[in-house]
Amino acid sequence: MRVIEAELRHFELSRQPPGSLVMRTEKLVSLDALCGFDVFWIIGGTAILMGVGKVIRCPFFDKFLEHFDHVP
Repeated sequence: MRVIEAELRHFELSRQPPGSLVMRTEKLVSLDALCGFDVFWIIGGTAILMGVGKVIRCPFFDKFLEHFDHVP
């Protein structure tokens, strides 16, 4: 529902006359959080997690880390 409202606001702003520019100050915080989470994994979050796993040496954590490894 929020996405539809945001798209409607964007559409309404795009139909405004050229002289009446309206600045949007709202941000979708959850989208920023998801973007940051994705960037963390892309730039090497898995390597950090693997390093922590080598230090901890916990069977549960080792089983968890199996999901971050590729199939040979």
